[in-house]
Amino acid sequence: MPDREKVIKWLEIHTGLISSCEDGCPYFIGDGRKCKDLLKDALSVLKEQEPQLVLNIGDQISCKSGSCPKCGKMLNTTCNKRYCGDCGQAVKWE
Repeated sequence: MPDREKVIKWLEIHTGLISSCEDGCPYFIGDGRKCKDLLKDALSVLKEQEPQLVLNIGDQISCKSGSCPKCGKMLNTTCNKRYCGDCGQAVKWE
């Protein structure tokens, strides 16, 4: 699994917030090649943010409930319309 912090650090370096790739870039290899695995990791980090379908959806009196597809925590449409309150996973109910 890619390290979200490594991807963020790369973006900070290469958007000019930090002076150069050699100044702590987590993807710098040292032999002239730079940022070898960044695109693959960045894509994985972005895909992790895509909403996932809530599992075991059931009807309650005033809402729907189910479990988070990432951590298994119980969710409901009153408190967790878009995200799991425990792990932050984006969720969708349909």
